[in-house]
Amino acid sequence: MARAPFALVLLLAMQALHAACPPVLSEQASWSGARLAQGGYLAWLAPVALAARGNHVFVADAGRRQIYRYDLAQQTMVAFQPLAGSGPFALAVGPDLSLYVADSGLPEIRQWSFDGRLLRVYSDRLQLARPSGLALGEAGELLVADNLYHLLLRFSALGSLVDVLPADQARSLDALARTPQGVFLLDRMGRQLLRLDGAGEMELLAAVPALASAMAAGAGRVFVADGLSIRVLDGDQLRAAGPDGAAFGRISALALEHNTLYVADSMRARVQLLRVAPPCMQEEPHVP
Repeated sequence: MARAPFALVLLLAMQALHAACPPVLSEQASWSGARLAQGGYLAWLAPVALAARGNHVFVADAGRRQIYRYDLAQQTMVAFQPLAGSGPFALAVGPDLSLYVADSGLPEIRQWSFDGRLLRVYSDRLQLARPSGLALGEAGELLVADNLYHLLLRFSALGSLVDVLPADQARSLDALARTPQGVFLLDRMGRQLLRLDGAGEMELLAAVPALASAMAAGAGRVFVADGLSIRVLDGDQLRAAGPDGAAFGRISALALEHNTLYVADSMRARVQLLRVAPPCMQEEPHVP
């Protein structure tokens, strides 16, 4: 009996492995609101920004003009802070569970303690006008994307401006994420996903959909949403990550924490939790 060529056997084996891989994202839960810690139930109207760390998820609801803090362990929610401006908004949670809030209508970032006290205001009247993205560094520094001047501003943990980096390659700075692999920038107008490496060099990673609306990165993955669907960076392309577009009305924000991707859907007034599958052995690295 003739034997199949080794290359063909290997190809068939790889195809079988690929077929056995689970989808990158699978539905885990959906929240249309939550039980309040003081009693009663509150439904969200238009969740537009998210941040998560550990057992705590912060949700900015533009409809109710309020930021809420949800406790995954207790499965209860409390009103955290009112939304002061008109948005769009960006949130980030520090290791101490303090919350950083950016409102593109206000030229500053406010840091709130876990119990709701104002800790610090980050601002620079000459170079910070329209904050559009936030990311935290390991040493507590805060990185801010400014969508008017196309700058990245780095503040120390004490609030002083340390460095300013121009993002000349981008036409807009719409979202920001930071991982050990670098700083990721979503440029909606330029329809591109960019990365700033540790040497300060900016590179194009992939083209993004014209309606790209949100981004999240972590654990070797980069996710980009275009309003109705979510894609994952695979080499130099974005590929579908599932679920399909029928699951969403309008994706406004993404937040990635461990193996859960939180998705704010402002049109359907809910937050969806999607489980992130670990990369299959045969997959190429998702983050170059």
